[in-house]
Amino acid sequence: MLEELAEALRYPKFERHIWRMSLDVDQLMCGYAGMALLAAPAYAGAVMLADPDDQAVLACALGCAAQPIVSGNRHLLDLKTFREIPILSPAAFLELPSLRE
Repeated sequence: MLEELAEALRYPKFERHIWRMSLDVDQLMCGYAGMALLAAPAYAGAVMLADPDDQAVLACALGCAAQPIVSGNRHLLDLKTFREIPILSPAAFLELPSLRE
């Protein structure tokens, strides 16, 4: 999952935001990796996804009992939930009442 995050952070749409923090992707990833917990993926079953690589996200979410999955990936967001795990955009996640208290 960390490799996929690093790849996504290299997209041009994130470049200026990372630059404004006076960081590069490698620095950001080092900080993130230091906070991340390792989780063994669980079998997610056969899920029909537009992008089969997204299966890894669902398997990791099951493996660590994630609540919620936060992603900007349109294919995952279209699912809305996966086995009672909500799938939220970053903006929707930041609007959760528990984050506003």
